Amino acid sequence: MTRVATYTIKGFLYQFNVTLLEILNSPENSVITVEGLIEDIDIADANQITAIQCKYHESVDRFVLNSVYEPILQMMLHFKNNPRHNIAYALYAHFPNESIGEKQLTIPDFNKIIDSSDGSLQKYTSQLKNNFDTNAFHRQFKFIIGPSYDETVADVQNKFAQNGMDPGDIDVLVYP
Repeated sequence: MTRVATYTIKGFLYQFNVTLLEILNSPENSVITVEGLIEDIDIADANQITAIQCKYHESVDRFVLNSVYEPILQMMLHFKNNPRHNIAYALYAHFPNESIGEKQLTIPDFNKIIDSSDGSLQKYTSQLKNNFDTNAFHRQFKFIIGPSYDETVADVQNKFAQNGMDPGDIDVLVYP
């Protein structure tokens, strides 16, 4: 199998595990939609919807802004087309050699994304240039650098144990 295929499969598995964590960490009354109408994971509670996009960049040493242009542009376009909805947007991504936790993107970062000259992104940028409230989107957006795939799997297994599952059964029955 090629490395590209391996990374793609690992990206899907990463998204699966992040989804499991979101399910296990969400309040019981939350409605969670996998591959939702908005993003990879949509979590609705009484107050708002949180739309989460997952990306796994194992083959990239460090974060560079243009590696997340497309998912951010997709979120921006959704935000623009749904101004009356209370939606929080989160990009959850792994980059080796980056500190785990929230990473701040600035208004100039968002403007740079919108001003991209990449032709494959024009279907988004053309709808956003000169017609997008970057400040409002910035208030609704979080960028989270997540742990590695292996650390995420361990987090899922630990969460299963915290939720009362027998630790001896997790590897064999619950999470083979």
